[in-house]
Amino acid sequence: MASADANARELWPLAVPGVVITAATLWLSLRALRRRLWLPGLAAVFAAFVVALLVAAGALFPAIDRWQDLAAIARKVDRDIGSRSLALYAPDETTVATLDRVLAGRRPAAIRARDVTDVETLLRSKDPPLFLVQLSGRGRGPVSDRLSTVGVKIPAAAESRDLLELTTCLPLVVKQVYELPQGRRYALLAP
Repeated sequence: MASADANARELWPLAVPGVVITAATLWLSLRALRRRLWLPGLAAVFAAFVVALLVAAGALFPAIDRWQDLAAIARKVDRDIGSRSLALYAPDETTVATLDRVLAGRRPAAIRARDVTDVETLLRSKDPPLFLVQLSGRGRGPVSDRLSTVGVKIPAAAESRDLLELTTCLPLVVKQVYELPQGRRYALLAP
């Protein structure tokens, strides 16, 4: 997975000491187990496992963190809406928390629209907001691209039912689509 992310490849030289330590620890474990020293042998196997896990985590976690950087989407949304207000359509807790944390102090908290009736009410207001809608499916990214090169068929992200409902029933158009690699997708709708 991390091999598909160019930024994670920069961390690979850090894995060399981990591989050396893991190999040495496994050698010590094998030596202890051949002497029937069960407790030191098993402790060395466990230590080798922990080192291998930490080395893998050091390469994988930064890549996964970039794939799930919702704060980057919040900053892009803030830039794209300018001075207009923002309404979240049927948001989940993660979306609300991220926007509250990133946009705190810059703008008032986003309005929450639970259903189409709430959106209709907001559209009739003097200054209707822009609407942020979470889309179904996951964004494309380095892992899905790598898998597709070896013949694994990655299903395309499905059209969001919420998006279809809002753009067909109400005078809203998609202004911008945001997506994280391998992660969430959102659409910004404007009246």
